[in-house]
Amino acid sequence: MDKDLIKMRNIFREAADIIDELLEVGVKEASGQDVKKESESIMGRFVIKTMELQSLESVRSSGKVSRGIQG
Repeated sequence: MDKDLIKMRNIFREAADIIDELLEVGVKEASGQDVKKESESIMGRFVIKTMELQSLESVRSSGKVSRGIQG
């Protein structure tokens, strides 16, 4: 199996876990707790995961282009 595809799957899973955390923070916020810093931290981690995914996709697409030129 393609190791980049496995990395992509793992990044999606981690991003989904981060979204679950954000939903939990939303429940805390609804009960009146101040969750601004916690929410910002979680969103920062989510942005990093999406950047990792974008980077991986860029590497995959550039690899396909170069293989196509050589092949």
